[in-house]
Amino acid sequence: MKTSLFALVGIATLTAAASIGCAAPTDADGTEEDESSEDALTQRQLPGVAAVEIAEVRGQTTLSAQTLGAPKKVKRIVSIVRRLRANEPQPRCAESDTTRLTFLNAAGKKVATVDAYCSGFGGISFANGSPGYAVKFNTQAVEDAKNAPFQVGDALWGISKIELSKADSPEKRTLTGGQMTNVLAGFDLEEVPDASASFPRCRPSHSVTLVRGTKNVAFTSFICGSTSAATAPASVKASFTAVDPAAGDDRPSLASGAIKLDPRPVIRAFSNNP
Repeated sequence: MKTSLFALVGIATLTAAASIGCAAPTDADGTEEDESSEDALTQRQLPGVAAVEIAEVRGQTTLSAQTLGAPKKVKRIVSIVRRLRANEPQPRCAESDTTRLTFLNAAGKKVATVDAYCSGFGGISFANGSPGYAVKFNTQAVEDAKNAPFQVGDALWGISKIELSKADSPEKRTLTGGQMTNVLAGFDLEEVPDASASFPRCRPSHSVTLVRGTKNVAFTSFICGSTSAATAPASVKASFTAVDPAAGDDRPSLASGAIKLDPRPVIRAFSNNP
């Protein structure tokens, strides 16, 4: 359902809503109510959600947008959007600047969209045509997720292709589908790249490009003297850079720094050595 419809519903509610204004319901201690009730949206209701776009909108204009893909962030956002019960009051207001939550699957397609009209109150619509309904989300939790440090998983969601290369070799390897599983498992999706880390001034032995759809979204490289996975360490310090696939060629990095990476799947996938 469109946001405007829920705004009209809110305006038409002439009960306790009159005393609510634009403030969200709170507990006695002044904090927003617990959103972990049975009314919280679940993965069953939002199947296959891999990322969440948080956008600030004014009318039909998107002022800013940020996509989160780190698993714990996504799970948190899903959990704090809950269906409103019929007897719950809704605020009598319509803010000029509101928040839109778009839930995406691994292919980057919309699963559902939440359009707010005031203090986290709004409506949800589903891409598969399922009936929408009125919802409320915890605005502070959304702000906390937006302002949290960039994590590896914020880039590595919906990866469709991995390209591998090796120093001093013209050969390249391209992985798709199940071939990518072990390489992706070598990343800690909750890790925050260390922007203050330093690296040796020498050429990396292996480079990895991670692709979503047709766009490069992240690059990582590392130095490993081992020629086989059997003799390689379980973890190395790798350089990691995430970029915005929607930006142009001169796009600034979303994050850059050092991460821990298991090099063995990369070495094994590239060299076919055990």
